[in-house]
Amino acid sequence: MLRPFHAILPELRRELADLERLRAALYQKVIHGWLKVAGSVVIGGALTAMCLWLKWGVVVPFILISAVWTIASAWTSDIVAPRATYVVEFKRRFIAPIAQSIGDGFRYAPNRMVFPKLYAASAIFQPSPDRYGGEDRLEGVIGKTYVQMSELHTEYKTTSKDSKGRKSTTWHTIFKGLFIHADFHKNFHGHTLVRPDFAERTFGILGRAIQKRSPGGNRLVQLEDPEFEREFVVNATDQIEARYILTPNMMRRMLEVRRKFNAPVTFSFIHSSLFIAVPLDRNLFEPRFGTSLFDEQYLRGYYEQINSCVGIVEALGLNVRIWGKE
Repeated sequence: MLRPFHAILPELRRELADLERLRAALYQKVIHGWLKVAGSVVIGGALTAMCLWLKWGVVVPFILISAVWTIASAWTSDIVAPRATYVVEFKRRFIAPIAQSIGDGFRYAPNRMVFPKLYAASAIFQPSPDRYGGEDRLEGVIGKTYVQMSELHTEYKTTSKDSKGRKSTTWHTIFKGLFIHADFHKNFHGHTLVRPDFAERTFGILGRAIQKRSPGGNRLVQLEDPEFEREFVVNATDQIEARYILTPNMMRRMLEVRRKFNAPVTFSFIHSSLFIAVPLDRNLFEPRFGTSLFDEQYLRGYYEQINSCVGIVEALGLNVRIWGKE
């Protein structure tokens, strides 16, 4: 259980004051960097125009090289580097202490991600990714449930040739968002996949015919909760097990997760694990460079995002041992 924000914030005040001073200094450096870029463009353009008017064309390449070098240097050292430094320090000094307050031994690794083998084990996504990336891994035990989660971005590539035989590679996103693995402490005999039901919401009763074309040969499972049926379509290799998993209480909690993130969430029950994929179009823990850390509501937003991640486990009741592994 994550400690209340009002209890955590006072403990971080001194750290946040130091971090705010760093942010302000780095932000000023970025502004000066943009001024260098703008100045190089204006001065380089004016000198180039003057040289061309005076027919000193031989000088123009030297002006352009100097301008490009100045812009590249300012971009690297005065714009990109300060931002990167601030992100690292923000996560180390603010996000990490909040994450660690979830429980003893809970770990936050900003540069790591959910293990690729867990992504593959979920059996949610096709095809297999050609590029696998992510960050901000949270890992540990909540209650009695082992959890691992992170932001992920997986992609596959296609290669094509133009009329002259030149190859080009295009990358396509398979999944981008929050990916969660939790030990469900129940050995499943089959695979139950709960996906967003776009077909029924779009086509009504006709959508059920589309639903029957299930992935991997899984059979469509029809449940008696009309609200759940509107939001999700369930396919399973074992109909009895799927109904055993998807109790009225579990379905209600899954709907709560769907509403909390306001995103098309997918759930996969397979082996002894639950996998949850939440598509997101934003980075959860990246700071806004221009926002002061003295803004308490701004900081609370990051707390709430971590609390939402932890809350999935609590909302689904995974930290309560109602079943045991065989």
